[in-house]
Amino acid sequence: MKKINKILFAATFIALLFSALAKGQNITVSLSPVQNASLKNRQILVPVMVDISGMKEKLGSYTAELKWNVKALKLIKYYPCKEMGFDNPFINIKNKEKGIIEFNAVNVYGGEGNVNIMNFIFEVIDESYSDQPYEIKFSAMAAAQTFNDLLPCITELKYSTKENFINEKIEDKID
Repeated sequence: MKKINKILFAATFIALLFSALAKGQNITVSLSPVQNASLKNRQILVPVMVDISGMKEKLGSYTAELKWNVKALKLIKYYPCKEMGFDNPFINIKNKEKGIIEFNAVNVYGGEGNVNIMNFIFEVIDESYSDQPYEIKFSAMAAAQTFNDLLPCITELKYSTKENFINEKIEDKID
């Protein structure tokens, strides 16, 4: 009986230790937002970045939804990143006119570091929007190879205040 209790204690201790370590690893998702500057009729590039640098895991898959204020922004173009595996996502545009795009991708080898998963180009049509004219939500995120659920590790959604707009047409710069 004592041997079984020791084994149960050891198993519980190891499980708690690993869960504590996993919770200490954080993922930050960021989008470059629009500042309240004179941007009307200009295009802005909004890259979706998943920073998994602080984790031992690699980003293997995700399912995300981007919503934006259609009164403030007009979607001009969207394109995936160039990282193998995330370069051919499934993109659902059926609700694009309502300001919603869903997208997901799988990378069996996994993405490391600060991973660009998607890029959006908007035209600013109304400057009276709030500081956050769009938002992103993830319904699934898993690690490559281990399939561990990474959703609980998303600790921050950053909508940085750094301005990221381009004066000339962005399409000319995209391969």
